[in-house]
Amino acid sequence: MEIEFPISPGRIDVSLGEFLDDSREWTREFVRPFTPKGAKLWVIFPDGKEATLAGKRWGGVNFRIMGIDTAMKASKDEACELQIAVTPGFNVQEYINLEKVRRPGVPMIVVNGNLDRIRGGYYPRIFYPGLYKVKERMLQYFEPVYYLKPAQGGFLFRKFPEEWQQVLAYYDLQPGAGRGRGDKGRKQVLTKVVATCEERPAYNDVVNALKKESLSMARAAQEAQEAAEREAG
Repeated sequence: MEIEFPISPGRIDVSLGEFLDDSREWTREFVRPFTPKGAKLWVIFPDGKEATLAGKRWGGVNFRIMGIDTAMKASKDEACELQIAVTPGFNVQEYINLEKVRRPGVPMIVVNGNLDRIRGGYYPRIFYPGLYKVKERMLQYFEPVYYLKPAQGGFLFRKFPEEWQQVLAYYDLQPGAGRGRGDKGRKQVLTKVVATCEERPAYNDVVNALKKESLSMARAAQEAQEAAEREAG
């Protein structure tokens, strides 16, 4: 299973440190419903330093926090019922290691692992044959259970088991805001679902659909304004 979302919506200058910190703290809240599993819940970080930092920040917890290297060395006799991998993918080996820690029959949830880079061919097969084999065996089968990806003019959204939604985001004046001369009013962001589909659409198709809808709405608004001016005149 895959969970993917922007940590800081609207920002494009998020540092790696901020990304890791925010993903880690979000994960702490996410795992709370699973804590009854105790030590059978494994929260796995890309390296030991991140795992150690999480342990310090989260305080005493009853589940296991570990780096991916530790998880690979864990005995097969150590009980595990759920694995949550946080922000893997800083390098190719971290994706490959996911297969090494995965256990048959044990669910694995990847949080902000940017698996789109695997699906979209960001890593050419000729240069990354080992990664491509892991993709074919495992990575391509991760199901996006909660996914929100910004696109020009809006975003692509899915919450399992619902369909994929192509959502336009646009500004409008808040009700009651001043509309006098020189008063631009207060803006609020509104959203509109442009299309839904069972299969995940291509990113460029999402951008084109949002652009088409935005232009259509702009034309309709212009026509409405011209009609109102004609009536007033």
